[in-house]
Amino acid sequence: MPEKKFDVGDEPEEEQQAHAHQKTQSIRDRSATQPEELIYDAAERGGCYHCIRVLWCGCFEPYAHITTKYVKEQRWESCKKKTDSMAFENIKDVRRQQTCCCLMASFAPCCPCINDMGDLVLFGSDASEKKKDRTKGVQVAADYSDEKWVLKRISNSFETFERITGHLQDIHQDWRKVGRNLGRKIQQVKQ
Repeated sequence: MPEKKFDVGDEPEEEQQAHAHQKTQSIRDRSATQPEELIYDAAERGGCYHCIRVLWCGCFEPYAHITTKYVKEQRWESCKKKTDSMAFENIKDVRRQQTCCCLMASFAPCCPCINDMGDLVLFGSDASEKKKDRTKGVQVAADYSDEKWVLKRISNSFETFERITGHLQDIHQDWRKVGRNLGRKIQQVKQ
């Protein structure tokens, strides 16, 4: 018979500290991503979604594949299939937007295969982005002057948005620290 374990301090000290740290982890720590981890793949939408998407010509929908290293999208333009990609280091920020139709379809009982559908707007650019003509997202006064890349119809958009945000925070943490220190030095000079 296996031995019974009791919670009277039988755990090694390292395990107790790790368990205590799990309780106090921030959202960013819990959604931390590992190198080469898959964040989102459009093929994971499910078989039911792929069967009914022919009702709105969904066979020509963009196909997004997001890992911790790059974002890749395949889409149809006229009769050609085009592929775009961008490294995560070139992405500065992400925004999520959801139309009323997607919001209602996400909660409708007749559409169980559409789960939290929305668009993700990626802010950033690389050398190839400056040559492209992209669909503009919703314009907000505080928008960046960088190029925007709108990834359309991302399922589980909120979860994907949270994971991308956490990964971007990890990538750009040194840059934010330098900016914060520079801001403090400017304030000291003004005083």
